[in-house]
Amino acid sequence: EPGDETWTTLQPPWGGVPPSFVVDRSGEAHGRTVVLANGTVVARAFEDVSEARVRFAESLEGLVVRGEDVARLVFSPLAAVERIPNRRTGVLLRSGDFVDGEFAGLKDGRITISSVLFGKKEFAVEEEAAAVVLRPVRKRTAAFEVHCADGSVLRVSGLKLAPAGAQVDVPAAGKFVVPAKNLSTIRSLSE
Repeated sequence: EPGDETWTTLQPPWGGVPPSFVVDRSGEAHGRTVVLANGTVVARAFEDVSEARVRFAESLEGLVVRGEDVARLVFSPLAAVERIPNRRTGVLLRSGDFVDGEFAGLKDGRITISSVLFGKKEFAVEEEAAAVVLRPVRKRTAAFEVHCADGSVLRVSGLKLAPAGAQVDVPAAGKFVVPAKNLSTIRSLSE
């Protein structure tokens, strides 16, 4: 929760306020990115993933992602995501090949999938895998989209602003504060 600062709650409709609040910041996406099934992109290094949870290397207080809410794990630049086949689950290799299978977990830098064709198979994150596809991305209705300097794109249902940053409520990820230095654009998604 925020300290003694004054927080402003924004709820659509904005009325006379423009639909975008832009802060001139730029940033590159992290090498590792978690894409949630609701379309939220969390550009934050993660260490292991199971159906129960995603464990981030440096987590924001309140950021909690259940593995069941993850659609994709991306290990190389987001451009590789364009090569991910629709409606398939498995591992996109750095070579561009796709290995179909069900995600079983990520631990100690190794992805495990269960494949009908290959059985249980492991891939090294650093050397072999570009991304893992667990389920389709289906963007859900959100009140705001918060673009961050680190490359995250948060689809939020609630938002409170203060000089220190934005307290966001991200379905499937919880309520947490995005520091002001990481805010790039806040856009209303209401019509």
